[in-house]
Amino acid sequence: MGGHVSRRQLQYGLAVVWFGLYAYLLVAYVGRGNLSLLTPLVVFAAVFMADLAGGIAHFVVDYTPNVSGVGLYELFHYEGNKGGKAYIKLRGAAMKKINAFHEVVFDFKVHHLSPGALGRRPIAQMTLPIIVFADLPITLILVPLSELGVIPADVTLFMLMFLAAATVSQYAHSCTHRKQVPAIARFLQTTRLFVSAEAHDVHHRDPTRSFCLLNGWSNPVVDVLFQLTLKLGIFKANGLEVIR
Repeated sequence: MGGHVSRRQLQYGLAVVWFGLYAYLLVAYVGRGNLSLLTPLVVFAAVFMADLAGGIAHFVVDYTPNVSGVGLYELFHYEGNKGGKAYIKLRGAAMKKINAFHEVVFDFKVHHLSPGALGRRPIAQMTLPIIVFADLPITLILVPLSELGVIPADVTLFMLMFLAAATVSQYAHSCTHRKQVPAIARFLQTTRLFVSAEAHDVHHRDPTRSFCLLNGWSNPVVDVLFQLTLKLGIFKANGLEVIR
């Protein structure tokens, strides 16, 4: 047997490292007697800010114009089988001409055309890249800062809760498009810790509002911010359209 490690295997390995460090910091927070009346407020603030950040990121990628002249318009309006070899070849050629950010921009525009596709993606596909490229590096910084007392314990807790909430945001989003929602996700939707399908459908009926993907707590704030970007000319109301 060869010793080759696939990208996904590497991601799983790094995720295990992250979970270990994450658990260590949480246990340390509790074990060192940091639990207080302030703790629930810290957790709420972190989850709220994660929802807010996700909502802002959502309208940014929704309304950023796609790169023109590289075949994205043709991909968006492709009338054949989008699972076929011809489409995959066209997509591969186009993606080589744009960066990772603009690939996300295009995928979010496609999502408005075919929202059900997101519901078929496994949780690992949506969370592992975030864990590897954001959660792990930030947590590696948090460990020494926390251990050396450079930052207060409640700041560490805020960051941990923010990272966890941000990591599952896209999974929460995908659950609004699933035909069969896992029991734990249904429970989280019922308790409004995850956005419900009905609440998220508001965005698909009116893509100028309700951008938040985690639970929607901060939608009123994000909606005002988005309208402000339109008034300032940062984004345009027709920004969701794919241009040639």
